[in-house]
Amino acid sequence: MNKRKPTRFLILGIIIAAVIWGMYFILIQTGLFQFTRQSGPITIQDAYLTLDPELSKPTSGQTPTFPADTSRIYLAVFLESEIPVHLGVRWYFEDELIFQQSGTFDRPFVWYIQSETEVGFLPGIYRAEIHLIKEPIRILEFTIEETN
Repeated sequence: MNKRKPTRFLILGIIIAAVIWGMYFILIQTGLFQFTRQSGPITIQDAYLTLDPELSKPTSGQTPTFPADTSRIYLAVFLESEIPVHLGVRWYFEDELIFQQSGTFDRPFVWYIQSETEVGFLPGIYRAEIHLIKEPIRILEFTIEETN
């Protein structure tokens, strides 16, 4: 039986480990291999509800009111972030959760809620909560009034 084989494997293992360590060291020094994630501020500069996201921002400081025969309401969010951020929105009718959406964004975006009937939305008070993880970071309310 040849006793040199374990020594060869030991030397080969040391050489492989040295090569891997050297490659790791070079990647760390050049910045190509990072364990830390870049981060930066996450800012919601503005958010508003509208019937048409192509139009300019409605008057701020007022709770928007939309007619009941509205089929779709948009939530425009103006986000500024250096990295993609996972945000969500919860839509409520009279304090009851009716719909949730989420996505990963790093620039302004638009969500919408659509009526499930051809008639439109039920009259009442609605709310859209923009949340980061689970905590709301912006809350917008709107009213649906009966259409004559």
